[in-house]
Amino acid sequence: MKAGIGISLKSDGLAVGNSGLEIGFARTQDSTVASVSKIVGRGPTSSVRQPECGAGPITAVDWRGGLTLSFQNQDFVGWISRDPTLRSTNGLRVGMSQAEAAALGVRTGTSTLGDEFDLGGISGLIAAETGQVSVLWAGTVCSFR
Repeated sequence: MKAGIGISLKSDGLAVGNSGLEIGFARTQDSTVASVSKIVGRGPTSSVRQPECGAGPITAVDWRGGLTLSFQNQDFVGWISRDPTLRSTNGLRVGMSQAEAAALGVRTGTSTLGDEFDLGGISGLIAAETGQVSVLWAGTVCSFR
């Protein structure tokens, strides 16, 4: 991601810096992709239709660095972040330790995906090998359980 871009991850979309502007779920795919591309300074690296998702077909649009946005019927419905430079509005970020996450109120439980948590509508996983947050997501995403 572009240095100092100021995207924050939210349980209902993305926040744009300290501007008070948001890219909320239900926004159109075209306007969401255009806005995020402008903010990060480059377009997406791929767009893949995933027809076998439990919630119905999802289009996943990826940016270099680890941000993926999910769209259903051309509407923004979720995001996945593997990008350690992006933080959520409640302070979560990929790469933080389990102890740092616990200090924010994260309590993990075991799921079919691993050590999973949810904090204020933002979910994530703690990697067993590293003890760090490995991925964050919110909204509708395609993950097989």
